[in-house]
Amino acid sequence: MPTASHRKPNLIVFHGIDAAEGADAGLGKPQDADAPPILIDEIAIAEWRRIAPTLMRNGRLTALQQTLLVGYCSTLAKAMRAEDAIAREGAYYEATSRNGATTMKRHPAVVDAEKSWNALRQFARQLGIGGDPRRMTEGNEPRRAIFK
Repeated sequence: MPTASHRKPNLIVFHGIDAAEGADAGLGKPQDADAPPILIDEIAIAEWRRIAPTLMRNGRLTALQQTLLVGYCSTLAKAMRAEDAIAREGAYYEATSRNGATTMKRHPAVVDAEKSWNALRQFARQLGIGGDPRRMTEGNEPRRAIFK
């Protein structure tokens, strides 16, 4: 009998799905913008409800892109929670070693915030919702950024 480590995962591989094929297969059909997929954090849900309608109106929120938007919203919530912890507790804290020496150490939330903001910029770039609005063009018409 195979153990859990020997079982093959059930994977579905999509190779080069064309936008038309994806839509026909149900992969490009977006959900309702007001009904986000399961997002635990209320900050993430609020961000979904703020951004998803605009993306849907512009035809830029397909079912495949919804995963990116979930990542974006969750990462924003994580960054904001980290910033809140830094505001409450400070960016550094005192740590005492076993021999009694006291040193200042960087709060773990500082690293979380830095990583989250960097990841958030990448998600925004992939979704086409961040950056310089003058450089974000679709054809000959400039697109308006959702946030500046």
